[in-house]
Order: sequence, then C-alpha cells, then structure tokens
Amino acid sequence: MADLITSLRTASRKLVREWGFLRPSLPGMALSHLAVHCLIEIDNCSSPCAFSELCTELQVTPHDLGAVIAELIRGGYITIVPNSRPKEGHKEDHEGLFILTSIGKETLSDVNAYAQNQIAKALQVAHPTFGTDITTALGLYATALEASRLAEANPTPELTPIASPVRELASPIFPPPTKPAVRIVTGYIPGLLGRTLEMNSTYYWDLVQWGPEFESDLGAGIADLIKRLDNPLNQAWSVVRTISPPTPGKPARERIEGVIYVDGECSGEEGVAKIRAFILDDSVRGMGLGKRMVSEAMKFVRESGFRECRLTTMRMLAPAIRLYENEGFVQTGEQWESHWGKGHTALHFTWRRDQDPKIDQQQPKTTEP
Repeated sequence: MADLITSLRTASRKLVREWGFLRPSLPGMALSHLAVHCLIEIDNCSSPCAFSELCTELQVTPHDLGAVIAELIRGGYITIVPNSRPKEGHKEDHEGLFILTSIGKETLSDVNAYAQNQIAKALQVAHPTFGTDITTALGLYATALEASRLAEANPTPELTPIASPVRELASPIFPPPTKPAVRIVTGYIPGLLGRTLEMNSTYYWDLVQWGPEFESDLGAGIADLIKRLDNPLNQAWSVVRTISPPTPGKPARERIEGVIYVDGECSGEEGVAKIRAFILDDSVRGMGLGKRMVSEAMKFVRESGFRECRLTTMRMLAPAIRLYENEGFVQTGEQWESHWGKGHTALHFTWRRDQDPKIDQQQPKTTEP
C-alpha cells in the first residue's frame, strides 16, 4: 500500500508540473489557471452559470472565485446576464449569471488547442496501446479522489504530516519589498472628492463598465456628503501614502490611496447609517488596511449610537464582504439592478446594534446632531 501511495504521489506531481500548473499562467496567456478553469466550466454549463454553481464545481471559496470573476470581467472574457429562468427553492434564483463573450470564446478555443496539443504530443511517444489504459486509469483515479472528498474521509493517521516551524531566509540579493509609508486620516483632507471619484470610477469601469452616469451620480452623492462632514453623524477616513520625491531635496508628497465614509443622514431614518464608497488603490492592497478602515468606520458607528448600519455591494467583491461580515454585517437581501447601463446583482447587508456582542464593551453616545 505504501509503495502504491508513493507511486501515485510521484505521478501526480509530474502531472502538475508537466501540465504547467506551477507556472503563473498557461504559455502565451495572461489568465491565471483558476481563471482558465472558470472559463471552461462556464462553457460546459448547458445554460448561463451562477456564482454558487461555479464555487461548487471548481471547489473554491467565494473569496477566491470573486477575485477571478472580477479578473475575467475586467478582461472582457465574460459578462453578467439576469437569471430569466430561476429554479424554485434555489439560493441562486436572484444571482446574475455568467456567459462567455466573444473574447472569452476565442480564448477558450486557444486553451483547448493548447491542451489537445499537449495530449497529442504525449500519445505520439507512448506505446500505441497505452492510450486506452491511460484514459481508464486517470478516470478511475479522478473518480476515487472525488468520492473520497464527497465522503469527507478522514486522513490516515500515519500519512498526516507533522507541523514544523519554517524559518524565513533573508536574501541580500533579493531583499523583501519595502512597504509604502501609509497612515489613516480622519475627516476632510484636500483632494478627498477627486480621489474618491478617480479610484471608484476606474475600478468599476474595469470591473463592470460603469461609465459617465455612475461617476456623475457618485460624484454628486459624495460631494453632498463631504459638505455634511461637520455634522457629528457623518465621517470619512482616508489612507494617505507618503511618496518619496523624485529629486533629492524636494519635499515628499502625500496621495490618498483609499477611502471609506459613514453617512448618518442619507437613509432618512433616525439612528440608521450607511457605509459608502469604500475602496483601496491597488498600490496599498495586501497590507491589512481594508480591515483597519472598516474597523474604524464601525467603531464610529458603535460609539455614535446608531441602531443600524447598511451597505450595498456585489457578490464578486468577496474580500470586502468578508470584512463586513467580520464586523457583524449580515446579508439581508439581494436583487438584480440594471442602472448605470450594466446589470448586476446587488447584495444588501445590515449591521444591528442589538445583535452585536461588541456593543457590551462600548458606551454609545447620542445620535442627536
């Protein structure tokens, strides 16, 4: 048994390497391997494919799939369509569905040609009778792996790896990249409206092609909110990055690289706030700043005595959703929306004071202006 396990492990490693899965992407393609498999599964679906179906089929988390879906939409490989044939009793009834665009179909054709060429070259050097044997063996192996996963089989104790500490080796040749100097600033700072619009407009144009109408509506709404920041019910936070001067002797300059707002008046309901325009620039992602920004905003919400806080997002923005859920937000609804010229599924989240265990440690203030 031990010899069989060792042989299968060796063969599996070779397959992963020969298929190129240890490379960032397939040769000649900019897409990640997960993005390629996502295209394949969307094409394999007999009808437009839902987000939850892709998670199940690809065996990935919503967080990972959300990033890939955003990658594919930005690249023009897939598009979102409304679900015109919902299945009764299914969670995905109100989800947007994904279909391949012409670019996606062309890319998938290249993927299929590459894969078929790999197999054809391998069969040319194999024994003439091995083709059927290889197909049967791989089919049985894949089926066994799937059956084991579905049965949630426990790992054999003697095969369970023993955790051991890992030392990080510093290299003078390849030093770790220097993190940018950033700080979080509360309240208004010059350029706040302009950078809020620039970051949101660029990001959502790449993601879902929201254009002039989105930028105009967002600009009007945030401009109005900035005028109301002197009201203690409202607040803004910015990630500010210090940029070294290109010329020695020149002063360093600062640039806004992230924003989040709490609007305590826009709902028209007393005691209800809303999170608005949360975004981080790519230059400061991966530093934990998103978590800090949402935490600062929710600290303000709790200390200001709001009974509810609401926000609207999209399913594909899974990293942001995880931050909201960590602060106690719960999804309270979803609906298909087609404003700004591009349809999407809007997810509605709500935080409630009476359901937040952190409130016991806070002394709320009045919500009176």
